[in-house]
Amino acid sequence: MNIVKQLAKSIEGASRNITTDNFFTSTQLAEDMLKKQITMVGTIRQNNLDIPNEMKPSLSREVHSFLFALREHITMV
Repeated sequence: MNIVKQLAKSIEGASRNITTDNFFTSTQLAEDMLKKQITMVGTIRQNNLDIPNEMKPSLSREVHSFLFALREHITMV
């Protein structure tokens, strides 16, 4: 998280967007970036504790289906 925050320091308050891979992405980082007027798009690892159980892969879910999870200003698909 600190690496992304340091790299994004120069665009704070500029209403920009950053893209992260699954090594850096977390809901906490997304929340921190929003406070600095920076939006974020990223992939997240399946074993990340931020992922609700309903969003994790399931054999009972139809193939190629998708879910949306919303929390304030954060959306997870």
